[in-house]
Amino acid sequence: MEYIGTKIEGKEYQERKTSYGLIFNENGEIAVAYIEKYNMYNLIGGKIEEQENSKEALIRETQEEIGYSIKDIEYIDNLGCYYYFDIMNKYELSIMDFYKAKIDKKVCKPIEDDHQLIWVKPEEIADKMYFEYHRYFLRNYIENNKLEKIKMQEVFRFGRCLFAKPDINYVNEMVEMMNNEKISSMLFNEKRIITRDMELEWIENHQDDNTFSVFDVNTLEYIGNCGYNEIEDGRGEIGIVIREKMQGKHYAKEIIKGLIDYGFNVLGLDEIYAIIFSDNTRSLNCVIQLSFQEYKREKNVIERNGNTVDDIYLNLKRNI
Repeated sequence: MEYIGTKIEGKEYQERKTSYGLIFNENGEIAVAYIEKYNMYNLIGGKIEEQENSKEALIRETQEEIGYSIKDIEYIDNLGCYYYFDIMNKYELSIMDFYKAKIDKKVCKPIEDDHQLIWVKPEEIADKMYFEYHRYFLRNYIENNKLEKIKMQEVFRFGRCLFAKPDINYVNEMVEMMNNEKISSMLFNEKRIITRDMELEWIENHQDDNTFSVFDVNTLEYIGNCGYNEIEDGRGEIGIVIREKMQGKHYAKEIIKGLIDYGFNVLGLDEIYAIIFSDNTRSLNCVIQLSFQEYKREKNVIERNGNTVDDIYLNLKRNI
């Protein structure tokens, strides 16, 4: 069992065995008990009484706190936490079992009438939880859930990169990336503001085409997005965007290599091309090193910093 918190030497800790649940509704929200008197948000659950196990305790506590039965109960993990409970003025070692379940039906009136039931997304409430152990557990659950979803949405791997369907869990990172002026200026002819709703729509619209979110295959850290913008008559246009914090780590070349391999060997393309601004020297050098060659240039598409900028078309043809 993992233990968190700091055990203060000389303090006597009272051990308390407890059980808590991530109880989901059909909208992917979890049940949280809000106690207005203390401005306290808690997961549903509590102390395990004598002659009951942790699962039985969760079922009972759910009825007492919010008046509902639960179903499809699955054990997740356990955790120990040393902490000072300021409201009760005592030191406790909480030994906890955590479960995942679904809300079922209303079965009784709650006994604990100061517990107000609210429904909220886990990522929206994690940092507001009163107890350190609830915050810690929820953050870990959210992160692990993200990683599992990435693996489920995986399309292919190449080198250090895992290519997956665009992932809604990373919408905030995508919005930040697309509104980074240093990045967006190399993508668009004019300044654009990308909202969260716009990015959510983009993610939804690209679930079934050749657009990918890219992750480090070892750490599963989000790198950026890439894919084929257009495919027609055996030709495909590639595009790639990398988060600022992930730049300078040589991911770009591996991502493009992955797209080349996917384009020729999976999509059966005869030609792959890219359109790059003439002042985007890093991207130009990257594709040239991978044997792309310039075949067309549109002059003066924009003006930047007092200089005119061209669109450079570069292609790579399949070796026959």
